Amino acid sequence: QTMVSLLLSSICLLPVAFQSPAAIERQVVGTWIYDTKSVRINLNAAAQKQVAAAGAKGTGQLEQMKTGLAEIVGRMTLVFQADHRFIAEITGVKEKNLGRWSIRDRDIIVLMDKKDQRVPKMAIGKDGKRITTTYEEPTLGQGLVDMIRKG
Repeated sequence: QTMVSLLLSSICLLPVAFQSPAAIERQVVGTWIYDTKSVRINLNAAAQKQVAAAGAKGTGQLEQMKTGLAEIVGRMTLVFQADHRFIAEITGVKEKNLGRWSIRDRDIIVLMDKKDQRVPKMAIGKDGKRITTTYEEPTLGQGLVDMIRKG
């Protein structure tokens, strides 16, 4: 009887734990801005050694990197349209960056119309309230910033 009740409780939880791709897409659709207070830098081993060796100067440089990343992304608005079109707008820049988006699990895959444009990795949180973006820099590591819905 214990095994049966365990199985039944697992089945009851299944709809909560699993979200269909369409449900995840509905979470993504909308206008998003960067939460500049969420900037994080994950240094790779070599960069960690450099920062540690530089002491206070290295820590200061790391803070400057965070501030610089926050300033760049803080000017951006990203729009994920229901028809899978993607628009990136930057305050003060007339040209819009266009592309298309899709979902793979909780990852958001963006392909820009201009093939030379780099796009960070993106993943939407399970509650649909934040999209975490990851900027890869091979010599340093990763810069991570969360996006939140605009408005």
